[in-house]
Amino acid sequence: MHQSTPDDELLFETARVALKNCFSLVGTTACFDEVLLLLHRFLGLTDLFYQRQNQSSQRLQIDHISDDVRSLIEDNNQADIQLYQFVDKRLQDLIANYLTTEEISGFRSKNDKNHHWFPQT
Repeated sequence: MHQSTPDDELLFETARVALKNCFSLVGTTACFDEVLLLLHRFLGLTDLFYQRQNQSSQRLQIDHISDDVRSLIEDNNQADIQLYQFVDKRLQDLIANYLTTEEISGFRSKNDKNHHWFPQT
């Protein structure tokens, strides 16, 4: 792990406190389906189905980025990395406590089957 600067620590701590004290749920795009299901469980959200849009067909692969560039990116984004890890840990705990793998896979299957209901843009 790279060393954080005092500014990184302050940025992370400020953001961590704000997320912890001001938001009931913070999600990541990697767990989008799970976040929708948690919103359903906690807030009764009923319109859960969606269609993916604006997906890139040319995604940059991490092995195409040199070690030097990756290291530079990590060095300059320590607060973001720490914040993502904090959010992901809290989210994974909520998922483990409130959702089952069957519930998640069932939602994904239903969502995939419901694409024909969405207007094409």
